[in-house]
Amino acid sequence: MAYYLVNRLESPEFLPEGYVHTFLLRDPHKSVYSLYKMSLNKDLTGWSRFDAAEVGFKELYQLFQLVTKTLGHEAVVIDADDLLKYPEPLLRAYCDKVGITFEESMLHWEDTPKEIFEDWMPWFEGVLTSKTFQPSPTKPVSPNVVPDLPRHVQRAIDDSMPYYRKMHALRLRPNTLQTQ
Repeated sequence: MAYYLVNRLESPEFLPEGYVHTFLLRDPHKSVYSLYKMSLNKDLTGWSRFDAAEVGFKELYQLFQLVTKTLGHEAVVIDADDLLKYPEPLLRAYCDKVGITFEESMLHWEDTPKEIFEDWMPWFEGVLTSKTFQPSPTKPVSPNVVPDLPRHVQRAIDDSMPYYRKMHALRLRPNTLQTQ
C-alpha cells in the first residue's frame, strides 16, 4: 500500500531495482467502501474508525510518477475488475509485458499458508481461502450503486477518483479489452 510510503515519495532511493513495477488498482467506490466497512468492524479488525488518510490513491499515483517520470521506467497498471473478469487474457498480457512465461498454474492455486497473514486475516481471508480468481463479494457491485455513506467517506472516494482515472487510463488491457 502506497499509503505507508508517505514522506518517502520524493526520492527513488527506497525502490528496488531490476523490476518492472506493477500497480494494482481497484475502483475507489469499491476499495474505499470496503476499507470503510472493515474499519468499523472492531471485533473483526480491531479498528473502530475510518481514516481517509489511509485510502492512499494520491500516494499510489505519486509512486507511479516516481517510477515512470523520475526513474523513467515503464510500469504496468492492472485494474482488479479486469483481472477478475478476464484472468487468463490479462495474465497472458502481463506476462508478455514483464517478460515471464505464462503458466496455467497462475489461474488456480492450492491453499495459502495462512499463518503468514494471521494478524491481517480479516483483510485477506477471501483471497487466502480462494483457489482461483473470482469476483469480490464486496458491495457495491457497481460504482453507480453506492450506499449512503458519511460525508468524509464519500469525500475520500471523490478525492481518489482523479488519481484512479489517470492510472486506469494507462492500464494493461488484454486483447479482449483493447477497444474499451
